Amino acid sequence: EQAENIFYDGAFLYPNLFSWEDSKEHTADLAALPEYVTVEARIFFSQNLDMDQILKIREEYQLPITWIGIQNAPENFDIRLCGMSPFSAHTIYYEVNKKYPQFCVETSKNPDFAITSQNLEEHFKSLLQFSSDMLESGRGARVYGGERNYYQEVLDYVEENGVMSYGMIVATSPQVLLELKNHEWIADITILDGWLDIG
Repeated sequence: EQAENIFYDGAFLYPNLFSWEDSKEHTADLAALPEYVTVEARIFFSQNLDMDQILKIREEYQLPITWIGIQNAPENFDIRLCGMSPFSAHTIYYEVNKKYPQFCVETSKNPDFAITSQNLEEHFKSLLQFSSDMLESGRGARVYGGERNYYQEVLDYVEENGVMSYGMIVATSPQVLLELKNHEWIADITILDGWLDIG
């Protein structure tokens, strides 16, 4: 089940066709919302960011990141995009992690503990390796027909080019989202959903 988060449920497209671009209506609507509203949005970066940069953004804004899109092929290459949800709460299976490092991203109650960029990179690669192994053993699902191993193709690509993100999905306050949209590393923001967060 953990490996299923390698795909996001069709909601993340690249490139994005709907732009925030100078939309005063969106800005005004968000600015009018109270702090107890949570907004889910997908964010596209102006250029790919590495996992260190993702973690810095997460820390600076105390940003709940629900999904990170990973560049898995050259731009405009016809291949299904994928990503990961490394911050989701889940049981850690230490025996699985011995074979697939950080398959379940290890956390700690120690306040000095911090997830590292290496943890995130290993997590994504382990999701791919696990999925590839399942496919080769006859227990996995093929993304494409025939003998093509999608997971191994993506793993080969990120091993050569690094684990780089083209965007992410966040769930945060309207005020934080308004701050984020002014950064030079933001190319576009699309609002996906919103809900009351009343504790």
